[in-house]
Amino acid sequence: MDRLYSIEEVNKRYETAGSRPLLIHASDMEFYICKYPYHWQDSKLLNEYLAYNFAKIWGLPIPEMKLIDLKREHLPAQMLGMQLNYISIEVPLISSLKIQGITELIDEIAQGYTSNVISKFDKHLLLKIALFDIWLSNEDRNTGNMNLLINLDSNILKPILIDNEKIFNSGSLFRPLLEITYEDSLFYTYLFRKVFGSRNRRNIKLIHEIEASLQPLCSLCFSQLSQIVEQIPYEWGYDRNQVQESLNENLFSEEWMGRVRQTYLQFAGLMYQRP
Repeated sequence: MDRLYSIEEVNKRYETAGSRPLLIHASDMEFYICKYPYHWQDSKLLNEYLAYNFAKIWGLPIPEMKLIDLKREHLPAQMLGMQLNYISIEVPLISSLKIQGITELIDEIAQGYTSNVISKFDKHLLLKIALFDIWLSNEDRNTGNMNLLINLDSNILKPILIDNEKIFNSGSLFRPLLEITYEDSLFYTYLFRKVFGSRNRRNIKLIHEIEASLQPLCSLCFSQLSQIVEQIPYEWGYDRNQVQESLNENLFSEEWMGRVRQTYLQFAGLMYQRP
């Protein structure tokens, strides 16, 4: 992953309910939305890094990610506080390219989309994202907070993934994974129920095709795992061997794969039972 540095003073901090990222102008002349650690080995940095690399392998749309060194002189004193301090920027920050011309996908608004808009959504991609979240135990992409961006002017609507820090059950990869709840999955959203409509043969076939793709996609991730782990910044303080061992034991185990498939198919069925 490329490593950049800030070139001017930060003038925007997103006052979200979550990580309150910074907007940084970087040395490649692009703007990035940057997350910083609240404490030593804050899991959000590693979680975002791993989710990004796995999403790229899965072929999921996700903003380009870089590591950015924020210079101390570029962080105004008035922005400090609320878990941001100069210690926070002593490590490279995980940073997503700011994309122009897109908007956040909000499920309540999606409930009112016309049939013409709904027909433009890429069903294959939506199901892959849902499966990806179940595999990574992402509890933070749901009806209340979809963490997806969309360009509604496109002929084919392909949502873009953002904010993946809550994978591994909103915590760390160093503990066993638990299945997310149905309510915390995309299958529970108004969008999914509108896009997938009735339980017809075509939709059921597609659901099973995506389920069958889990093993090949995860095998591809596993084949590149050593390279991904090797590039984790040493400043984050992780033992790379421990990271790889934990991922092997939890994320890539046959037992977990079976639970992921079962959960995915269960949630797809529940989607059609909900009025």
